[in-house]
Amino acid sequence: MLGEKRGQKGTGWSLFSGRKVNRLAGIWKRLAQRKGRGVPICSVVIPAAGSSSRMEGIDKILTTLGDLPVLVHTLRVFEECPDIAEVVVVTREDLLVEVSQLCKAFALDKVTKVVVGGKERIHSVLRGLEEVRPDAELIAIQDGARP
Repeated sequence: MLGEKRGQKGTGWSLFSGRKVNRLAGIWKRLAQRKGRGVPICSVVIPAAGSSSRMEGIDKILTTLGDLPVLVHTLRVFEECPDIAEVVVVTREDLLVEVSQLCKAFALDKVTKVVVGGKERIHSVLRGLEEVRPDAELIAIQDGARP
């Protein structure tokens, strides 16, 4: 299964956490060099538009984990990766202003857009994909509530 080390089923490590993002960026660089092109332009779509129904109305993305909201933990990983060109956050309409302010307050400069999501996750992902820069060659999708 993707995200599991050989012989360690169920470890649940993420491809997009901390060192893993930088390791993945290194792989992208090596692939680009083999083809004789520069580093590919990489964008990230962060769906964060869930209804919080399983959490009885508690919004996971705004819940504090340590001293920061969960969404900020997720976004900082991509903010610190030099090969990520932009991040598009997709959220609910009622959280649009709050998420935008959160990105500004924590100087998440790679967040270029915060847009309203759709009725279901697939619709939110599609809305995010519509907003990435047209020259993006690689697009990662990472759930906002899973840093």
